Amino acid sequence: MPPLYENITVRQKRNSGLLEHRFSYESKQYSVFGYSKKECWEKREKKVKAFIKGEKTNKAQYTVYEWLALFYKTNKIRRDGSKINPENENRIERIFKPWWEKMPLKQLNGLEIKEKLIEFNDRPNTQRKLFVFLKEACENAVDNQIIKFNPCRGVKLERHMPEPYPVLQPADHVRILAAIEVPKYKAFFMYLCCTGLRLDAAIKSVDGIDLINNVVNVLKKDTATKKNGQRIPLLPNFFSEEDLILLKQVTANGADIFFKKLFKRLGIDAVIHSCRKTFASVAYYVGFRDKNIQMWLGHSTIAMTMDTYVNIIEGDSPIIDYFKALKAHLSQ
Repeated sequence: MPPLYENITVRQKRNSGLLEHRFSYESKQYSVFGYSKKECWEKREKKVKAFIKGEKTNKAQYTVYEWLALFYKTNKIRRDGSKINPENENRIERIFKPWWEKMPLKQLNGLEIKEKLIEFNDRPNTQRKLFVFLKEACENAVDNQIIKFNPCRGVKLERHMPEPYPVLQPADHVRILAAIEVPKYKAFFMYLCCTGLRLDAAIKSVDGIDLINNVVNVLKKDTATKKNGQRIPLLPNFFSEEDLILLKQVTANGADIFFKKLFKRLGIDAVIHSCRKTFASVAYYVGFRDKNIQMWLGHSTIAMTMDTYVNIIEGDSPIIDYFKALKAHLSQ
């Protein structure tokens, strides 16, 4: 007769690769997690023995901080060790731990959550991300009968409409290029404006620059465009081997600091993400099709591309000259 653990029913957690085994004990449902049926069975046996002995289970012992850490470990780390939204792991230690290291999960309520999140009213995007992660973790606690009700359900955040990122006008292109004295940042500015990549994606995708086929293969792990891939055309000979060496020296933090200081010094109302908006606007200005621009930016809808990213520009600049030459090349 095979060991009992071989006969249990499990389901695989899509993100983490963990197996979940659900079982009933005294008319209540419980879940245990493991990477094999045997591990799940051993955890089930341990939990049942604790019930029989009348011992306190973890069900009554979790603090908010402990539960968030456990939730991240079991639901946000894949089997290969890669992490889903790794910034949340940092937030657990840096933000949630000082807030609720000793507060029992069962005592957490909507008013307490709202009072803490007020601290981030001036950073609404971070506030929303904190709330979404907390809500998901609490919902998981409800599913595992750690708590009876998700305290986040009673919390309503004010809707925040972000200010649109400004576009760089051709006159700005000229001033910025003339003001950049560091070769690697001059090359990186052209790279951002001529590919439309976000800062982090641009850093990662330097290794995806193909000088033979004249494309940038965008290196992304979890995106809506992963299924079809994302390839951005380049003008032949636009980048050289020396340029690639310079681009590989750029870091996201270093570029962010450099361009913030540069834009402030030049009195230009812009952020580094403005380069992405500039890409869309210049591409539209020289006559590329809307669908092409959407595909290169990796947007799920053409409305996002045209309504949010394309702005009216006027004038001439090296970046506009680049796009005109690229259009002529692709039309051949």
